[in-house]
Amino acid sequence: MNRSTLLFSAVLLANIANAQQAKIYAVTAATKGNTQWSNLQQIDAANLSKTSLLQDLNNVNTANWVDALTGIPLQQQITSKASAPLQTMVAATAYDRVHNRLYFTPMQSNELHYMDLNKKNATIATNRQQLLKQFISSLGEADVITRMCFGADGFGYALTNDGNHLIKFSTGKQTQITDLGALVDGKNNGAISVHNQCSSWGGDMVGDAFGNLFLFSVRGLVFKIDTKTLVANLVGTVSNLPADFTINGTAVDADNNVIVSSSVKTDNYYSINLASLKAYKLESLDGVFNASDLASGYLAFEAAVVPKRVKINTNETDIKAYPNPITNNITYVNFSKIVAGNYQVEVMDVNGGTLIKQQVNATPKTLLPLQFTKSTKAGMYLLRVTNQSGVIVHQQKIILQ
Repeated sequence: MNRSTLLFSAVLLANIANAQQAKIYAVTAATKGNTQWSNLQQIDAANLSKTSLLQDLNNVNTANWVDALTGIPLQQQITSKASAPLQTMVAATAYDRVHNRLYFTPMQSNELHYMDLNKKNATIATNRQQLLKQFISSLGEADVITRMCFGADGFGYALTNDGNHLIKFSTGKQTQITDLGALVDGKNNGAISVHNQCSSWGGDMVGDAFGNLFLFSVRGLVFKIDTKTLVANLVGTVSNLPADFTINGTAVDADNNVIVSSSVKTDNYYSINLASLKAYKLESLDGVFNASDLASGYLAFEAAVVPKRVKINTNETDIKAYPNPITNNITYVNFSKIVAGNYQVEVMDVNGGTLIKQQVNATPKTLLPLQFTKSTKAGMYLLRVTNQSGVIVHQQKIILQ
């Protein structure tokens, strides 16, 4: 495959991912009020009562259940619920907007699965080369994974109930899974521990644009997790939720709020403001699915720190960076449909600091390499291209892995 074909594929994939980004995904039962978490659903963000079934995990056969690495259909005969890909019910899912996949893991499983949303016919892929849990499982719910999300670095993160295993996984052709270890309680957490069963188990996680994870426990506690140090600092407690509303699913929306679902309530979802941690009812006349987990393509604070793409004229400019995510500290800026001339190319962090600044005399055939230093931290960055008149002609979020 030549470079131009690769670049075209990257553009196509980015467009698919951007289209999917505004959608919300949920793990539900087949009917409202049921607690057999076996359905992957897509929720209409404009009408939370409106859903469409993506896959009933109890009805996956060998024709569309494949090995994630080889793509070869798995040969096991699926004769019962226990032998289906979910094995046991699902309470953890995360949306990979780069590859347009919905990742999940069953509660009593060591396997990481994903649903490929690019395929017309639903396909479930299973990673058989590495176990998601690289430790000896114990009886009970302590090491059950009920929290999963994607971070700003493009990696997926899964967390056990007891907080003793934060697991990081990649999403390329060959999945790499790393157990980062146990979370550490922040110095100001007081008597409230992220490991406490009564207060801090269950719930879900979302990533933010600064490389952190926000853990919402089933009881409404919110912890901010540093993925480098594994320190979990208590942020506060969600207010204005009904006393019987348990937080089981979380997803960031386009307005930088966190939508939360309950595994037991079917009247409404709630929206949580991250600054105040106050919950607001999202009215739904027809009721909603009680959901064990939610996912979306947004990061918390993404809208605030990464400006929207700006163009002079969409018919005259087309600039893309590939690969994205960046896996080898280098990406290429492809100039196409531009007016030949001098351009300034910058890469900035989410705080506005400049990492790379280059001047280029570009034509529609220019392919400009951008090299990151080995010391550059993984995470989300902003690529900005400015023409010789000082007008921003392109802005794009890029992810360094």
